[in-house]
Amino acid sequence: MISSGLNLSIGSAITGLFLMNYRPLLKMTEYFFYYVRWFP
Repeated sequence: MISSGLNLSIGSAITGLFLMNYRPLLKMTEYFFYYVRWFP
């Protein structure tokens, strides 16, 4: 009971951070795939 509630709140916090940092994460993902493509 307690652990599931804790996981839910942690998930909400991570989701909030992800949405706040959506643009930088998108940029980082673009660079990541760019480097993976050129340096397999």
